[in-house]
Amino acid sequence: MHTGDPVRRSRRRLALVGVATGMALLSAACGTRMSHDAIVAANPGGVAGAAAGQPGAPGTTTSGGVTPRVGSVVPGGGPSAGPGAVGSVPGAASSRSGTTSGSTGGSSSSGASAEPTGEPLVIGSVGDYSGIAGASEKDGPKALQVWAAYVNDHGGVNGHPVKVYVVDDGMDPQRYQAAVKDLVENKHVIAFVDNFAPFTIQAGVKYLEDKRVPVIGGDCAEYVWNQSPMLFPQCPAYVSSIWGITRVGAVYGKGKNFGAIICSEAAACTNTKQEWFHNGLAKKAGVNPVFEADVSIGQPDFTAECLDARRANVQIMSVVADVGTVGRVVSSCDRQNFHPQYIQGSGTMDAHLATLDGMSDALVQLNDFPWTVSGAGVQEFRDAYRTYAPDDPLTPNASQGWASAIVFQHAAEHVGAHPTSAQILAGLWSMHNETFGGLTPPLTFVRDKAAPDAKCSFAMQVQDGKIEAPFGLKTVCR
Repeated sequence: MHTGDPVRRSRRRLALVGVATGMALLSAACGTRMSHDAIVAANPGGVAGAAAGQPGAPGTTTSGGVTPRVGSVVPGGGPSAGPGAVGSVPGAASSRSGTTSGSTGGSSSSGASAEPTGEPLVIGSVGDYSGIAGASEKDGPKALQVWAAYVNDHGGVNGHPVKVYVVDDGMDPQRYQAAVKDLVENKHVIAFVDNFAPFTIQAGVKYLEDKRVPVIGGDCAEYVWNQSPMLFPQCPAYVSSIWGITRVGAVYGKGKNFGAIICSEAAACTNTKQEWFHNGLAKKAGVNPVFEADVSIGQPDFTAECLDARRANVQIMSVVADVGTVGRVVSSCDRQNFHPQYIQGSGTMDAHLATLDGMSDALVQLNDFPWTVSGAGVQEFRDAYRTYAPDDPLTPNASQGWASAIVFQHAAEHVGAHPTSAQILAGLWSMHNETFGGLTPPLTFVRDKAAPDAKCSFAMQVQDGKIEAPFGLKTVCR
């Protein structure tokens, strides 16, 4: 079927494949001092699968209501790319059952069999979905694709089907800028949703401000998310987010002596170090900072750092790096019989890390909702993944991706027959202390102003090899 055909009522496959198996840099990343080639070389897992052409070739995929299946992210997205899917997740399918199911967004039809017939809501997601960042960042746009499939199978957003373009910029700011421009000027997107682009987002800010096209949600990992009137984060501001890591440790941790092992390649790492240890943020959060060590993401072993942390009597510790490095640190410390309680930020934790012995009671700071609690909105998230991506583990970045999509859904509740960016902006500016039933911290957006800091983080904890939510929807707020 051609990608421009309307969505059919029959069963359809969802192409929701990952684009990277390598390391993913901290979700709170805002840049790197390594060259692009050096970053790729430092990724031992490599980038899995290019769709059309060689790895690094331009690629865009389409998903959502006006296509028969949800497209996967294609490495190396660029402005000249055309739509294309690269595969499918076994067992992932959509079916219109005729069952009724309301959406917590309040804007999709109550009848699951209703066919969205309005003009499509065309949105894009551009980000760092391959290379060193892709292993975790890709979960964000994947959640957007799952949401689009779910919404379109339940009547669309106010009768409008959703069409999603996902573009991987390969961690290249020029590609990011070109892809954003292409999607605005040639694909006519009215908003960007879930731009998980910690290495590249700065490159598109000025253009989107000039065009007045909003970016709704994403990694929230840069100061700029709360500095531009066209960025609408679904998270606490960057400083509040990293404050939240240490605050979760202060409230729920098994001690106050705090240590951190911090990567030296990325600006996010060094910014976090500056905030925690030099600007006093960790102490203000209620912990006692006693140790920090700068490391490289290319290090195979961290024995020396683990021994130094033990000598400093570290009781709770955060590893500020990609998920691969986090795993190697935990293994190194285990070999030295050093078992601090780990406290990880959203983008530095995944389902595999939760299975490690050393992570048995780890705490996790979340920018958006914990997915194991009860509640209509959370249940909808789980149901959508069970239907469209049943083999995918739920992760903090998937939570962030879904929350971003819900913010867009609410902003689009009252779009007219011909949806525009201006209508989406009006919907965003109408939000005041909105949490969408507990899916986000309280969000307020002000016309033509940078987003105020949402201040609050959620928390989860590893229990029996899984990331659970013993604290429910409680938040810690700066």
